[in-house]
Amino acid sequence: MKFDYKKLGNLIEISETKNKDLTVTKLVGMNIHKEFIPSVANTIGTNLARYKLINENQFACNLMHVGRDKSVVISLFTSKKPTIISPAYKVFEIKNKEMILPKFLMMYFRRSEFDRLGWFYTDSSIRGSLDWAKFCDIKIPIPTLEIQEKIVKIYEFLNYRIKLKERINKNLINICKAIFRKDFINYENYNDLKDSDCGLIPSDFEVKSIDEISKEVVCGKTPPTKKEENYGKDMPFITIPDMHNNVFVITTERKLSEIGIKSQIKKTLPKNSVCVSCIATAGLVSLTYEKSQTNQQINSIICAEDISPYFIYLYIEEMSEYIKLLGSGGSTTLNLNKNEFSKIKLVIPPKKTMDKFHNYIKSLFEEIKSNQLEIIKLTKLRDALLPKLMSGEIDVSKINYDLE
Repeated sequence: MKFDYKKLGNLIEISETKNKDLTVTKLVGMNIHKEFIPSVANTIGTNLARYKLINENQFACNLMHVGRDKSVVISLFTSKKPTIISPAYKVFEIKNKEMILPKFLMMYFRRSEFDRLGWFYTDSSIRGSLDWAKFCDIKIPIPTLEIQEKIVKIYEFLNYRIKLKERINKNLINICKAIFRKDFINYENYNDLKDSDCGLIPSDFEVKSIDEISKEVVCGKTPPTKKEENYGKDMPFITIPDMHNNVFVITTERKLSEIGIKSQIKKTLPKNSVCVSCIATAGLVSLTYEKSQTNQQINSIICAEDISPYFIYLYIEEMSEYIKLLGSGGSTTLNLNKNEFSKIKLVIPPKKTMDKFHNYIKSLFEEIKSNQLEIIKLTKLRDALLPKLMSGEIDVSKINYDLE
């Protein structure tokens, strides 16, 4: 199925409505992921009447840093309540909604192909701005409204499934944290307490260092990046961005080759090692999904046989702010070295209590892992389908489905 192409300038028009009567005070910005975010700007003494209004189904874009970011930052505003945005942003809307749907247009803006095209049109300035006239010259495929609606419905269904799994995982990890806090932070089921270096603790608990409850504490290392043969597809190489919002690190930006693995074989971590970021962005915690290595910003705990990795994961999560404090050392750059990290004290229950907790909590972590795997699968499916749907390679007019 082939679609007609039209210039953006024939589909959209600028909106210059200002917040003149100051009725709107909610201010938003935008991030690199093409999302609206609450603004952190200090607006004390700022004349908000100069700011632009954004209403439902209008777009905002930042065309100033396209060359630098290699991304055209555009977002569709979907709330029924208007908001305001800095006058530095362009606000625009669709001229004729009988020609193109706002959600369909936003789907096109999310394509990596569109970002590459926008980057190609940027000027020669340091930031690489994209001129509005050139932006309007970009051509996009326009199927019929019926086809647009079908494509949007397929895309939104996959997004809904992804968001649902993410919400379930957030709830599951919060349940795990609540159970952990009840038994191992607040000691709600314990009456017989004793003094320790960590304050009052149950009489049969012990204070031990991370080093004492580990087979080994491993500080990661990066194989020389100039040697391309160090990198391939054989083992996950975990860096801090891979840890964000992930209980298990299943996918990584980079992987090592067999050559890279063997060049620092002692840095290899087994499954269910507890990875803790200790430099720059300190206090993030994740579990390894499989044998992995990390870079030098991460210290990892290979738990002793009688220590639950889920217990340690939840414990370190509770200590996130403390780890940041230890790493600060009075400086703005956080850096907690392996030696200091290994000395951190933990309150450890007896083996019987540890085993009981592990067996109880294990199924929740397994469900989190399963959901993460499905999120990855659905994301890959969505991202593979999107260009095929948008280009007409997949003829959705012949697809009958029920996505309710």
